[in-house]
Amino acid sequence: MAPLTAIERAFTSAVLVAALAVSVAACGGGLGGGRIYRVPSGAMEPTLKIGDRVIVAPLESTPRIGEIVVFHPPRGADTDRCGRPVMGGEMCPQPLPKDSSMNFVKRIVAGPGDRIYLKDGHVYRKPPGSSHFAPERDIYIRECQPPAGSSQCTYPRPITVPAGHWFMLGDNRGESDDSRLWGPVPTAWLVGVVKM
Repeated sequence: MAPLTAIERAFTSAVLVAALAVSVAACGGGLGGGRIYRVPSGAMEPTLKIGDRVIVAPLESTPRIGEIVVFHPPRGADTDRCGRPVMGGEMCPQPLPKDSSMNFVKRIVAGPGDRIYLKDGHVYRKPPGSSHFAPERDIYIRECQPPAGSSQCTYPRPITVPAGHWFMLGDNRGESDDSRLWGPVPTAWLVGVVKM
């Protein structure tokens, strides 16, 4: 059998997405109440690509580090506003107090009480009760190459994630606007978990 042409692959993908959408609609809007979202940017590449569609299931338990979630970022995320002044070399430790109506998709890299810092795009995390920082197991990220003049890949000063909050990063660390710039996200602002 000959390989599919680009047009045949695109048509096949469109048919599969349409079939999935019809299946989800037939299930009352989703699988177990899930919804379909389209990925609008390259912030989660290489894991999720621009235009990918993902099923997002409502949270049924406490989120886990490593999960990809859809959430409402804090108001001010579109202008990279942090909830308090940031010290040199640290990521934003506190969001503005109100959520935005926008939906973002990112990966949870730290949870309540975790201390974290970032080196060359890699998260180093010290959970509560631990005596040392351990590197994130991040085989899924794209090498961090920040825009010229940016220090987006390295923040050496550790911060503590507040109680009831989650620290979100895109897998494309050099191209993602995320918790580094506007802070951790409260659990109440999480929409659901991406099911691939």
